[in-house]
Amino acid sequence: MLLAHARDSLIAAGFSHVDYLELVDAATLRRCDHLPASHARILVAAKIGNTRLIDNISV
Repeated sequence: MLLAHARDSLIAAGFSHVDYLELVDAATLRRCDHLPASHARILVAAKIGNTRLIDNISV
């Protein structure tokens, strides 16, 4: 649900396409279905205009 909201927020902010948006364990980079007890990261690649942006953030 968190990722669906984040995807919707990116589209509402003007991104035309979200290639991927994943919550991962920061140590292993394995996808998580829920926020782990340890550190996690959100990984995203999205397109705005002609530019594809790739980023990650600690959560």
